[in-house]
Amino acid sequence: PVRLPVVWIPMLERNYQPFERLPGGDTFAILCILEQTGDVNEIMDSVKELCSRDVKIQEGDSALLQRSTTQLLEIASNNDIPISCLHLEYSSIKFEGDTIILHSGIPLPKLPTLEKIHIVGSNAQYGSTRTLKDNDLLNLFRYGMKCGRVKELVFDQLQLPTSFSPEAFTDAMKTGNIQVCWRPFDIDFHLDLQKGHWEVDDIQVIINKTSGTVSLSERNNILQDTSTLQLLVVARNHDIPISCLHVEYSSIKFENDTFKLSSGIPLPIFPTVKKIHIDGSHAQHGNTGTLTDNDLLNLFYYGMKCGCVKELMFDQLRLPISFSPKAFTDIMKTQNSQVRWRPFDIYFRLDLETGHWEVDTTDTLRQLCSDTIHICKSDDTFKQKYTIMFMNIASRHEIPIFCLFLNESFSKIDAGDVILHSGVRMSCPASVKKVEIQAEKGREMTETAVVDILMFVQQSHMLEKIEFDGYLLPPIFSSETIPAELKSREIKVFWKDYGYRLNLQSGVWEVHDMKTVRKLCTRNMYINHIDSELLQRCSIKLLENASYHDIPISCLYLKKSFRKIDAGDVILHSGLRLSCPVSVKNVVIYTEKGREMTETEVVDILMCVQQSHLLEKLKFVWCLLPKSIPAESIPSILKSKNVKVSWGPKYFIRYTLNLQSGRWMHTGTSQKLTNTEYSDEVRWFRTHWG
Repeated sequence: PVRLPVVWIPMLERNYQPFERLPGGDTFAILCILEQTGDVNEIMDSVKELCSRDVKIQEGDSALLQRSTTQLLEIASNNDIPISCLHLEYSSIKFEGDTIILHSGIPLPKLPTLEKIHIVGSNAQYGSTRTLKDNDLLNLFRYGMKCGRVKELVFDQLQLPTSFSPEAFTDAMKTGNIQVCWRPFDIDFHLDLQKGHWEVDDIQVIINKTSGTVSLSERNNILQDTSTLQLLVVARNHDIPISCLHVEYSSIKFENDTFKLSSGIPLPIFPTVKKIHIDGSHAQHGNTGTLTDNDLLNLFYYGMKCGCVKELMFDQLRLPISFSPKAFTDIMKTQNSQVRWRPFDIYFRLDLETGHWEVDTTDTLRQLCSDTIHICKSDDTFKQKYTIMFMNIASRHEIPIFCLFLNESFSKIDAGDVILHSGVRMSCPASVKKVEIQAEKGREMTETAVVDILMFVQQSHMLEKIEFDGYLLPPIFSSETIPAELKSREIKVFWKDYGYRLNLQSGVWEVHDMKTVRKLCTRNMYINHIDSELLQRCSIKLLENASYHDIPISCLYLKKSFRKIDAGDVILHSGLRLSCPVSVKNVVIYTEKGREMTETEVVDILMCVQQSHLLEKLKFVWCLLPKSIPAESIPSILKSKNVKVSWGPKYFIRYTLNLQSGRWMHTGTSQKLTNTEYSDEVRWFRTHWG
């Protein structure tokens, strides 16, 4: 043994208590007491003082300290000094029959004056070391009986069996005066040795806790789950109603009609539970928050096994939008259990007869349907299906749907249904009042596709209008293809991009929103050679409508699309015919590089553009024009209005036409284009672009 320096012995002999107040003071005192000399009574007083508190044996203790502690406990027992409590870390001991062996290999002696044994697992590693086996508890019980005065065995922060066979305890154990207590987390239990069940001292504690919501969370550790489940087991044993069992979906996994918590503990049957609430609010996005048909059916079976479950509630989880009625047995349908679901902001109830979700009250549904309902391309398929589902429910209840907005999600019509880009199929809600279909800008749609959409939306008996946005639609329809029902109901069909409304009788788009057309005409309007024929047709139609309503057109660019003039109209390379808009202010003709125009072609163009009473400028770019134009061939109206005709053989404008003489002038000057300068322009032009 290590002897204490002489300077410390008198201090201990006088009073060792100052050391108790220091960290590790009791440990220091235990080591010192065994080295004391002097008055035996004073030494015994020190032993009594130490044994009046918890005497701890921990996994991290040295062999010297554990040996000293057991010697101190033996001294106390041999001198009939009560040992208030022996505090053992479960990970620091093992059992050989009813003998406890410390991790140092030192056996714990029989202690006849020991009153309480406290086994704690707080410092044990997660895993099997936290689980006390049945035999370990029985061996501790036998050790306590062997000691003689032990009144209490306490297990703290350890996982114990939730019940024992009453036959495991002998009559001597049952008639003895040892109480077995367990505190897995925050509730104290004691073991009824006659029944093998854990109980609580005050049953009102259980009643109070189970009258509200009892929760099992993924964030719980195994001891929290154990404590909660044991509370529920006690409630079950006493037929105490469990108002609601709240389980985070991410904390359970399914094995047929049984469930295990993420900690690995099976979820027992609770015959007194009234409601089971499966919550996905803490689940990660993706499959973790998705319940399959089988998952729901297994939960239903579990609820049936419990016996008293009146409601299965699913919150913020992805469930199937509908079920086959055959999935539910007759017994399920006759049960008085309801299946409810709140995926986002509406509560639904499952009709087991039809397999459809329904609502108990339509107030929230009416509120949602009073605003625009969006189905977006960016939505995942579940959200799209959910939106379609509650619209169908609204339609079944004749709740008007103010507007359905398909935001870049529309793909096509198939067999009278909309097919979204996601592949989700949607029938027309029978109570929708307005449908707006927005496409990726410039998406083209044929007459057949438009008519299919019109046939789709007319299935709503409340429909008032449909709008297309972002599409290129046919500028004119055959009136025979437009559904007669739409005509008779005078459904409004709008094309928002151009401010048009379709005349259902003639099949012609007419200007409805003058503001939109004016706004479009303030921008540069292009007819490009790379434009599709439909886009060119749409541009021509806009020019015609603007001219018809005398809306000024800021500038028309014919970019490599001009072919020739025929009977006063422009013929495009696509073969389409364009009459000169009578309200265009500026016309720019970009030819393909290297094109040479004849005098006749230029005069024909001048004759064409003179039809615009608002014309101010005409420009030719990237082409080679004649050195001059006969003055008598230039329309007098262009002269009287002083229209500016300019020319740029290259990209930038270099020359302006003198309308009186027909000669090209250097822009911004009074200098004429000389023969030499023109010859240079021709040479450069034919060299680079010829």
